[in-house]
Amino acid sequence: VGCAFLLAILLQCVTASTVGYSHSNITSYNLMGKSNNSTLYNITLSNDPYEFPIYFIDLWGDRTTMGNDYGVLLGTQIVDCYNLFFSNLLKDAGVPRFLFPILEKAIGLFLDWQWDNWLSKQVTPELMQELDGIEQGGNSIGISGLKNYITRTITLANLPSDMDDLKFVFADEYAQWQKETGGEIDPSDSELLNMIQNAVAKAPPGLQCSMFGVWGSRTLGGDLYSARNLDWASNLGLDQYKCVQVWHPQDSYEHSAVGYSIMYGVLAGMNSKGISVHEANLESNQETFRGFPWVLRLRYIMENAKNIDEAWDLWENTNNTIGFNHMIASSTDVAKTNHAALAIETMAGYNAFFLDDDPREAGALYYDADLGKEVPVGFPLKEALWRTNHGYDPTIREHYMW
Repeated sequence: VGCAFLLAILLQCVTASTVGYSHSNITSYNLMGKSNNSTLYNITLSNDPYEFPIYFIDLWGDRTTMGNDYGVLLGTQIVDCYNLFFSNLLKDAGVPRFLFPILEKAIGLFLDWQWDNWLSKQVTPELMQELDGIEQGGNSIGISGLKNYITRTITLANLPSDMDDLKFVFADEYAQWQKETGGEIDPSDSELLNMIQNAVAKAPPGLQCSMFGVWGSRTLGGDLYSARNLDWASNLGLDQYKCVQVWHPQDSYEHSAVGYSIMYGVLAGMNSKGISVHEANLESNQETFRGFPWVLRLRYIMENAKNIDEAWDLWENTNNTIGFNHMIASSTDVAKTNHAALAIETMAGYNAFFLDDDPREAGALYYDADLGKEVPVGFPLKEALWRTNHGYDPTIREHYMW
């Protein structure tokens, strides 16, 4: 069953028929290493579409063991990917090279501060055990602080696309900190923030991620098709570390993610029960880091949900951070409810849930200055759901920043 699940994931990743994409088949799994019952491969594809191969890591065991094996098998790649990413980010931002070490250290301190004091607080104990296991695995191969590379990346993924919107996160944190301590902000924190903001002011922004689900009368055989497009800068070196991750936890559902070795979480993924998860930015002025970081929250959903109702309940019982659009799709709901996808428009303290054919989409209007009138921006459909970096819920739109 496990092998069939892994094969299905990879075939979905590389053989999907989409305009603008070429077809490739897996021709071999090339063993790179083993740790306990976990295995790392790289994959050979027909047509040789990529300059760098895709890593495939298959993780088995308890939570600590899966994390440990990830650190042992991918520790070197994690460090290399992290360093290359920041080097290219600062280079593209026009930062003089002699400042790289200073700014990389400053950014690391900033990300650690956010993780340690805010973002880590609502992560489940099980996922925290995996992160501790990564540190153990790194130590066993001579790499100290490997967990920090991972948690910094999780924090980075949780930042607003517009760095200026961090002010809303800091305002929330400052209000909470002042409430608890009655103190004033440490001047060194504001100086650190200014240094980082100046460094990345010219860095490439997030572009237009998108996601969709379509099923029923719109597809051959009525099957569910769901997908997520990651639209971001292509020249930061991440393509060298493409990775399919598969987890086989002893206490929850098997699940997978398609992303990069540095990202121990989910940009897009699916589980063994037919649940798939997706994300796109939704810039808002209602933002906080006092919630469940989304790349781990989506793993939590896949670990514990086998249909949309369960995923919906899990989502409502965990907390948002900054503005994001998410989608959860479920193959089992095609026949059960014929509502096979759920879009969730989010910001701090607020969720707007959408199934297909929601009238709120038709009610969303935009004032077109050239036409001198309001025009609709939403076109609800039955058996189809789509989102990019926009919202349709009236409250979400009231706080939208783009």
